[in-house]
Amino acid sequence: MLTLNQKRRQPDYIEEDQNPSGYFPVINSKYVRAGEVILSDNRYAPLPEGDNPLVIQQDDVLFNGTGVGTIGRCAPYFYEQEALPDTEVTVLRSDKLDPVYLSIYINSIAGQLQVQKHLQGSSGIIRVYPGDIAQFQVWDAPDSVQQKIRSKVEVSHQKREQSKQLLEIAKTGVERAIATDEATATAWINQQLEALGINLSNSN
Repeated sequence: MLTLNQKRRQPDYIEEDQNPSGYFPVINSKYVRAGEVILSDNRYAPLPEGDNPLVIQQDDVLFNGTGVGTIGRCAPYFYEQEALPDTEVTVLRSDKLDPVYLSIYINSIAGQLQVQKHLQGSSGIIRVYPGDIAQFQVWDAPDSVQQKIRSKVEVSHQKREQSKQLLEIAKTGVERAIATDEATATAWINQQLEALGINLSNSN
């Protein structure tokens, strides 16, 4: 089922005041929600040394392998920006299952029961290792079902990302209105909305 099922050691983070250009954002358990990967305010790290560094790519599936309250959370990685996983996150790829469908299944009751079955550790330090994930049983749904699920999740992701963009436009617009004037800020906001394909004059 899985062509990749790996986790690696902790990346060597750069200093927070260092220019992140040329480095990779790091995804840790805090940034993997059930169904969503957060790619903002991440820390950065260089590509690990070695012949085959583990790099998160678009359409990978990220699985939280440790932590009370976060273990078992799973999400597809929709972004084109490559990233690095920290030691808490396992990267999954499959040549049979759509990544969105796979993440939805693992987040479902059927998937989470298997997470609970394979928990290891105690005293608040619990883990699910890649070897445990390899034993998960996942329904190989028909392609039509997998693609229908993917389509709905992609639409949801696009709307969520657009909502974030609109919020940033509104915040920056208010700042521009305070720094300059309302007319200048309004013109800037309309320009940004037009770039997103939104025309308020045609909205009902």
